[in-house]
Amino acid sequence: RVPSRYAPSFTPTLILGILVLLHALVLLLQHWSVSFNVWINFREMDVDVVVLPEGMMELDLDDDEQRLAVWKKNPLNGNSTDESKMMMDRSITNPPSTLPTHARVIPAKGNHVLVPIVYFPTLGMTFEYHRRRYIYDPDIGSWTKVRCRTDIPLDFLKNWKGFSSDHHLIS
Repeated sequence: RVPSRYAPSFTPTLILGILVLLHALVLLLQHWSVSFNVWINFREMDVDVVVLPEGMMELDLDDDEQRLAVWKKNPLNGNSTDESKMMMDRSITNPPSTLPTHARVIPAKGNHVLVPIVYFPTLGMTFEYHRRRYIYDPDIGSWTKVRCRTDIPLDFLKNWKGFSSDHHLIS
């Protein structure tokens, strides 16, 4: 049988098939393997050499007061604007490009997980894993869970009347 004059020859068809297969493998390997995903899309960096800018660690109280004013106008509206939904979200949305954006979590059992790093003015670098927030402590050089204080004496709790103003709620 004679092939059509518009049909490509065998070699270009073979090369196209190999390229399609390699492209599909690269896409699937990024989904299947965290190590491959990090190798292709990210640059690994040591968290001990990361220095957070001082201006990023300061809480902007004027911005919080504006958010509180918007929230007070309509606190329970589910169809509210994005700004009022973000009232208590103080995360830094555009950190400098020199800071890490993701962290690789290596659990004791199971597969590696890639989680996004979120920056907060008062906490610094944090990430959430299994609904628990972890913060980086540069003094000890490791990530620790955010824990509630348990050393408050009971006498303090018996006599405490609550916050005296709304300003304490946002700081």
